[in-house]
Formats: sequence, structure tokens, C-alpha cells
Amino acid sequence: MASSSKINDLFSSIDKSKTWDAVISLRSSVWYRDDCGVVTPHAVPTAGCTSKNREINLIECIQQSKRFLADSQILQDVHHYPKNAAFRIENFKGHSKEMKDSIIQFLKAKAREQGTEILPRKQSNNKTQYHHIRFCCKHNICQQTSTSKANFNDKLQQPMTIEGREHQPISKRHCSRSSHNTLSQCSMSQPRNEKRRINGQKNKTSTSRSETTETTCKFAFTVFCDKKSNHSDPNDALWYVSFANKPIQHTHHLPLDPEHLTAAKNDLTPEIQTFIKYNVQLNVPCHTIVGLVQKTYNLYVSHSTIRSFKEKELDDIFAKVKKIPHGQDAERLLAMMESMDDISYVYVFHEPDSGLVVYNRIRKSKEVVSSSNNAVHLALENKYRSEISEMRSQLSLDENTKVLVSICWATDDQIRSMKMFPEFSSCDMTFSLNRLRRNLFSFTVVTGHMKTVTTMHCFMPSKQTIAYIWPIAEAMPYLFGTSTTKRMLCVASDAEMALIDAIRMGTDNKRDYSTGIKHRLDMYHLVIQEWLKNVIIDSSTTLETKQCLKDIRGFILSWFTSIESEAEYRKSRKDFETMYNLAKEVGQLKDHHIIAIDGILKNFDKFRDNCGHWIFKYLPTFGFRGSSISEAENSTLKHNTPHAVDHRHTLEKSGYQLIQQSQFKNKRAHTVMAADINATKIWSRSQTAPFLTKYMESLAIKFFDKREFVTAVYIGNRKWLVIRSSIFEEIEIGCVDDREGIAGVFDTDNDGTSKYTRFEPNNFRRF
Repeated sequence: MASSSKINDLFSSIDKSKTWDAVISLRSSVWYRDDCGVVTPHAVPTAGCTSKNREINLIECIQQSKRFLADSQILQDVHHYPKNAAFRIENFKGHSKEMKDSIIQFLKAKAREQGTEILPRKQSNNKTQYHHIRFCCKHNICQQTSTSKANFNDKLQQPMTIEGREHQPISKRHCSRSSHNTLSQCSMSQPRNEKRRINGQKNKTSTSRSETTETTCKFAFTVFCDKKSNHSDPNDALWYVSFANKPIQHTHHLPLDPEHLTAAKNDLTPEIQTFIKYNVQLNVPCHTIVGLVQKTYNLYVSHSTIRSFKEKELDDIFAKVKKIPHGQDAERLLAMMESMDDISYVYVFHEPDSGLVVYNRIRKSKEVVSSSNNAVHLALENKYRSEISEMRSQLSLDENTKVLVSICWATDDQIRSMKMFPEFSSCDMTFSLNRLRRNLFSFTVVTGHMKTVTTMHCFMPSKQTIAYIWPIAEAMPYLFGTSTTKRMLCVASDAEMALIDAIRMGTDNKRDYSTGIKHRLDMYHLVIQEWLKNVIIDSSTTLETKQCLKDIRGFILSWFTSIESEAEYRKSRKDFETMYNLAKEVGQLKDHHIIAIDGILKNFDKFRDNCGHWIFKYLPTFGFRGSSISEAENSTLKHNTPHAVDHRHTLEKSGYQLIQQSQFKNKRAHTVMAADINATKIWSRSQTAPFLTKYMESLAIKFFDKREFVTAVYIGNRKWLVIRSSIFEEIEIGCVDDREGIAGVFDTDNDGTSKYTRFEPNNFRRF
């Protein structure tokens, strides 16, 4: 019981330690710290006195202390500060937008150096100020909630009755009042299938923001550019920080080590962004760029930020290669692929002398191997020789130029997923429909958790058949190995004939694929898409027609989803033909309905052996009955389509960076734990105690040589190592574990008011 109460006291003290003072050190020639440690302004002018230009804590200067009136009077009379100005940001003059952005970047960088993350929350101007910027803590923003209001409908009367008016219209000659009457349409005006969120309902998202304004951080201060500081030249306008009306402290979140804070892309200065872009153009790997930025600028930038720069560079290269698939841009694309150690890739060149040549680098191999003139190459080249010539003529290329026909790639994570779940897969083309306007081919599998995972992408500068037959015939055996491709049992796709030919011809090579592999067509493209597009149901459609169309659609979908034998299909088709012919005879279906349904039936009869459910009854399709799983996966790439969502596929979407960061394991773990502490708003013993302990232990180990900064305590059978003694200010000094085996003693300074607690290793002993 004693141990439990002490741990409860520990967590209550952790809540208290969420209120802490910030430090933002700026250079000042006006403010100084006297012998008693009090921050005060000089009582005499100090212009040009560089010896007194030293860094001072901005927060201490703008706090309204007991000396507020005296300090403000000195600042206005002696140093000519405007009213309510507490601190001048030196070396910044002018009111231009560029100067304002420089001020914001400067203050954010200075605050981050001391462990504070600030954001410009509000920006405005007025008669006396060019710019008025309100800076606040990152944790000042709370989650957005819905403010839906109940819609009041005043038409509470029987439908198809005369509407009552509040004011009757004026009677005119040859136009009576009754001619303005209208019938009530209450039933038609009510929205159907409308789902509203209740008041206060949160968005379904993961965020570190507070739920209410009561739990947000109250740290904030104001910066302004004064108009009256220089009437003659606005370019010499000065920047000031206002006095704070309230105490400036961080609340409701724990302090973190400055080295563990991650800089976002918007926080990077132009110099750092130029440095990153330069290294990206040199094809330097992401983890190397992270280390270079940290070493050069003492700033930690996440891998996702570096990947965003690299993605922009890849987009530019892909756009150029799409237009002209040869020359310097194609070589640069391949060079960037080679710089990514976590990617295996295969690309195809058509060379004038050798024909189609395949180059590949598989599973982190540093060598790029080429192969040509095998049986598959020669057969495909002879079959599509005319298409290669057509491609060259369209691009106006001579016979001596090498053309990049196709390039396929897969990350290490994607290769692992393919090796684990190769049984049921799907592929799809997104010609000019994806977000980046690329000719992109994707290959998708279903995992054991019923999740779709893209395992391979293929970029194709050309839309010829020869360009996208390679992912199936050549790339997949190279990337995943024949031991994996031989375990593939079913491949699903849409009804595009060129893709169907590529799949059937590519998998026909029994040396690389299983003899029992089957090709399944997609129910969405064959039925659902055509039905929604051509079977039109409008307000003039009768209830009998709607019910008839519903029954017809149910019959057709059952052939994809539930029919389990050929005999059952024949009986179902016979019943369908009887019902369908009767509906046409009695006139329940319109002409455009009949044309659309006949087209769907014609497509089904053409591809029946590739889409009937009974054909794939004994194949592991993981419950995906006829719908293309790649269509769902490619919805993240669609552009201006009903499937469009905000998501990105990059070439480096894998866990390789985490694996390669073993040498930076401690720094990486610190950053992750700091992010966990930042994101946690509701503290519980079971959820937060482990990583909070590890984070504090890591800080204690880091400052082990500075023993006055370390506090160590034993509570129960757990050892706590922390830097800030305020976390343990409520715990009894000299805690001893009731269990046998471990004991610990610690003491504070003599006066007991020191911020840090001393740690003496000799005080700890093991029995």
C-alpha cells in the first residue's frame, strides 16, 4: 500500500511538473542581469556599447514584475521604446514581408534551441503597427469540434395542401390572391440519408492537440513592428516584443531536451533548404542527409522531411522522362534509384545493337546486372517489333538512341510482404489518372490481416503493349524470386485487353510461375462501373422498374459472389432469362436500360471463365469476391476521380531507414520518446510509465558526469532516473523499498530549494 501511494504521488508530481518556465535567449544592449541576478534595463543610453551586448532571456524581460512601472518608464524615456514595448529585436529593420518571415524563422529557431516550439498564431496590422504577430506554444491549439445546429423546418403541414403565408400578396386586376398559392412539398424537401455529427463530436484522427481549451498550453507573447519608430523611412521600422499581461509559462505538457525536437519543413531556413536540395540532386541517401544536417547546423530533420524534398525531385525527373524516355533525364532517374539502398529495381532499355536489354539490382546488391537475347526477350521483341518502331517514330528518335522502355521497383518491406502473402494478388494500370500524372502500374496483395499492400510499382514512359508486359514476364521473377512467383495462385485485374494479354503471356512461362495460376477479372469494372454509368434511374422511373432493375442486378452479382457450381449457374441463368424476357415484354424496362444490360451480359459471357465465382471456389481469395483489390489500393493515386483521397506513394516508403539507424539508435529512441511525451494528454500508470522512465533514464545517463543534474529514486522494484527534481518534490526523501534486495537514499541541497537534486553513487547499494 505504501508503494502504491508513493507512485500515485509520483504521477501527481508529474502533473505539477507540466508547468515550467521557458528560455529564449536573444542579444540585447538594453537589458542586463545585475549582481543579484535580477534582469533590469540600463538607466543610461547604451547605443553603440557593444561590450554590453549579451544574450538575455526574453521571457524574463517581458514578464510584468514588481519593477514593471519603473522598467517601462526607463525604456520609454531613456531608450525611446514605444508604449508597452519591453524588448527590441536587434539587427532587424523594415516592415517588408521578407523581413517579417525572417523574424518568424529567427524566433522559432532561437526558441527551439532552448526546448520551446512556438508558432505564429495570429497576424494583423493597425494604425500604429505595420505587423502584429502573436506567437504561441505548439500545444496551444486544440482539436476542432463540430458546431452543427438543428435545422428547423417550419413547414409542419400535410403534403400537397395549400401553403399558409405570413403575409398575403396584394390583389391586382386580372390576378387574384389565390393565383399565388402553392402546394406544400414537405416530403420532397426533407434530405434523405443525411448523417449529421452531434455537437462536440471529434474528427476521427490521431492528433497531439488538446481536447479542450482548458488543457492547452498558455505560453504566448506578442511581436510588433512599430510605425512611429522612424517616420522618415519605413524601411528602418524597428521590431519589438510587448510586455505580457499574464505570467508566461508552459502548461499541460512536459519539457523536452532541445536535441530531441524535430524541425518541420516550414521551420527550415532558406540556407538549410538549399543545402538539402543540393544533396538530393547529388543522389545522397536520406539517412546520410539527416546526419549531414545535424552535423552542420545542429538541427534534427526527420526522414519524412528529406523524403519530401526527394519526392519533389523525383516528380520533376518523372515528368521529363515521361515526355522523352532517353538521354540525361533518364540516366539521372536511374542514378537516383541507385542511391536508394532499400530499393530493388529492374529497368529495360531498347538498344540499337542488342535489342531489349534488362538491367537489375536485387536486394541491396551494389552491382547492376544486364541480360539479353533469352527466349522470352526474342519472342516478345519479334511479336512487338512494329510497336517499338512506332514508339521511336512518335518520339522522333534515330536508330542509334537507347530508349528507356520500363522501370519497376519494390522496397524491402514490399518484397517481404510479397514473399509472405503471394497467393492472391491484383494489378491495375492508372494511365494519366494518378495524382502525379504518370503511367503507373501497381501490383497489390492481401495480407493475413485483410489489408491491401502494394508490392511493386512500374513506371512506363510509353503506352505501348510492349511497355507493360514486362512487369509480369520479367520484373516480378527478378524482384521477388521464382520461389515466390511459383506460389501465386490467382491474379485479378480489370477487363483491359492489353493488360489481359500481358498477364496471360507473362504467366505462361511455367519456369517462373505455377502451372495452376489463374487470371480473374474484376467485378467492379465489368458490372458495377458499367451499371452506375449506363443504367440511369431518375425521377420518372416507376417503382416497378426500380424493383425489376434491382432483381436483375442481384442475379448478375450472384454469378460473381455466390454461385458455386456450373449446374447452379445454368439454373440461375435460365431463371434470369425468363425474368428478363418477361420484363421486356411487359415494358417494365426502358430502351437504354435494355442496351446497358445487354452490354453487361455480353461482357460476362465473353469472360465467364475468368470471373465466375465457381471457377475460383477452391482458390484463396481472402474474401475478395470478384472485386479488384488493386482498384482500392490505386484509389490513393487517383486524380480528380470519385476515388480521390489525400495520400502519397513514394519510392522510399519502407522501414529501411529504421534498420540502418542502428548507429544512431539512442538519438532516434530519444526523439521517439520525446514525441510520445509530447503527444500524451491523459496520463495513466500502465500506458506512460515505461517510456517516461526510459526517457528520464536516458537524460540521466547523458548528464551522468554532471551529477548535480541527476536524481535517482527507487520506488517499489523500479528505479527512476530523472533530471528535474520537481517531478519528485512530493516524494518522501530517503525512500526505501519494502522488498528485500534493493535500497536507495538521496538527499537535496542544504537549503532544500535547489532546482536540481544531487546524486551520489555511493548512497546506492545492493544487498
